[in-house]
Amino acid sequence: MEYLRDHFSPWTGLQHKGITTKLQEVLYRLKSAFLKPHQKLDLLTTYLTPHFLHATIIVTPSISVIRDMDSLIRVHVKDILHLPASTPNGLLYCGKRDGGLGVPKLEVLATSTALKHGIQLQNTDDQTLLAILHATNYEKRLERVAKSIRLPWPQLTTKQIDAHKKKKKELRIWSQLPSKGKSVHSFPDDKYGNCWLYDPTLLKPCRFLTVLRMRSGTNSDRVTLQKAIPQTNVGSVRMELKR
Repeated sequence: MEYLRDHFSPWTGLQHKGITTKLQEVLYRLKSAFLKPHQKLDLLTTYLTPHFLHATIIVTPSISVIRDMDSLIRVHVKDILHLPASTPNGLLYCGKRDGGLGVPKLEVLATSTALKHGIQLQNTDDQTLLAILHATNYEKRLERVAKSIRLPWPQLTTKQIDAHKKKKKELRIWSQLPSKGKSVHSFPDDKYGNCWLYDPTLLKPCRFLTVLRMRSGTNSDRVTLQKAIPQTNVGSVRMELKR
């Protein structure tokens, strides 16, 4: 049966089977919508991702399922914005203040929120609720979630979860890329350089997409083209001709 838009079984509790397929169907519908690229992105980040975030928090699926959902979102965001597959994930996941698009990452939000709820539930005095948690192996599921993000369990505090959530891991990885991350250090806290991320209507849709490619280092410049298309060694060709 269905309860609060989630599938519930009287024997096994909340079910997460089919959540990835449902997400994929919604993303395909978003892709075919008659909206501009930045409007589709806003719809995804404001409404669709929070909806599935609620589902992942309630049913606490395995970390592999959550990562598959993040992968689907990444693929469709890059497709919507006409970005190549080689676009750094930092452009998607970094906050707008740090020069990114601010796409929510389910792996970070779902795990941190589920662990916070788990700590609160374990500290309850309601014996009935504790019996239900024990019967559904809720603590073991939380332990797997904590281990997947390398946090201790059950000696876990909300401060540790908040510290993990605030780590700018994606920004650090993006800035360490050899060619695509050279200018990333100048993006954070740039009020004027990032204003178009907060208000995409400042640019025409075509220019908005072009600036995204420039920021991610995937525009058609000489460096990028040489990586995609192996260039002929002119010196070796001349030697062959002389022979």
